[in-house]
Amino acid sequence: MDWGKLIVDSVFASIVGTAIASLTTIIVNAISHSSHLKEIKDAGNKAVQNTNELKEENIKEHTLLHADHEKTDLLITSQTREIIANLSKAEKSVDALSSGFFKEIQERNNRYSHLTYSQKEMADSIEKLSAFGEQMKALHYENIQLTQLLLEREREITVLKQKTKELQKELDRYITHEIGHDSLSL
Repeated sequence: MDWGKLIVDSVFASIVGTAIASLTTIIVNAISHSSHLKEIKDAGNKAVQNTNELKEENIKEHTLLHADHEKTDLLITSQTREIIANLSKAEKSVDALSSGFFKEIQERNNRYSHLTYSQKEMADSIEKLSAFGEQMKALHYENIQLTQLLLEREREITVLKQKTKELQKELDRYITHEIGHDSLSL
């Protein structure tokens, strides 16, 4: 037996076996690595898609909030016009009442001229008290109406201020979110 040839054949067989095993390991690692890179790429694409969807949702929400804000402004404008119209009507009513009071005063003056001195003193006192009472009654009624109207408007203003704050917070969050995405994309 030729021991040299046997050793060379054994060494050659070992080298070929090792080379085949190494090549197989390299191929398996390359396939595994390629699969892992695809998973990372897919995850990155999914994150970008989610970010874009969130951005679109924020834009839609901002648009809706802006439209809501515009509707609120129109409502306030409309209600302000209504208040001004009501105040004008109230002014006309006061003018009509004043005219009626003047007519009544003329009639009383005519009756008053036919009274005796003591009757005139008594009528003057009654007249003063009656006029004062009527004025107080009218002022009290008008004061109640204006107070109620003022309270309603203050409540509406408070609600609108709160909505405006919420809209501003939403806008700030949207802007902060957009700035954060812009800096991440750089």
